[in-house]
Amino acid sequence: MELFRGSRAAVCAMATVLAVAAYAAPDAAANFGAYELNLASSSQTTGPMPKTLTVTREVSPEGVKQTTTGVTADGAAFYATYTSKHDGKFVTVTGNAPFDRIEVEQVDANTVVDERKKTGTTYVGGGRTVFSNDGGTMTVDIKGVGADGGAFAQHLVFDKRQVGDDARALHGHEQRHEGDDDLTPLSSIPRVWLQS
Repeated sequence: MELFRGSRAAVCAMATVLAVAAYAAPDAAANFGAYELNLASSSQTTGPMPKTLTVTREVSPEGVKQTTTGVTADGAAFYATYTSKHDGKFVTVTGNAPFDRIEVEQVDANTVVDERKKTGTTYVGGGRTVFSNDGGTMTVDIKGVGADGGAFAQHLVFDKRQVGDDARALHGHEQRHEGDDDLTPLSSIPRVWLQS
């Protein structure tokens, strides 16, 4: 009888975890992790490109948390974060992005569209983010009108950072090592396993 109770509790716990994961992460599982801007493949119509830009996407109890950090062309730090259920409702963006509200909607497992606005200004933008089937590339196209009233367009291509890249970056070693291709990306491991 005790074995049955333990098994039933395990089944209930697993069902709860799966329900939360399905609710909180409508994207394909491969589309989570850290993505770094590929400057050579990216472009924009106004101003110089940033020096660096990293987008980190992770599952949270409130939906998908997206945090962008980097360094602008003039050397200033950039930071923006928000959490969205990808349900088409506006959420607050904190940090120093040119917009303070974003509405994100899931189109399919590898595509989301968004609308961005800045309270009290003319800034409005529309974005489309597409992930490659393996989650290795994230392409973001944004068009809109800036706070100065001028039109802008951005084509941003991001490459996913792998676990080996994270470890080498922490230790200051960027060269490839034998066996790196055998590493499992951290983003492919269910978050529940990482939190236990």
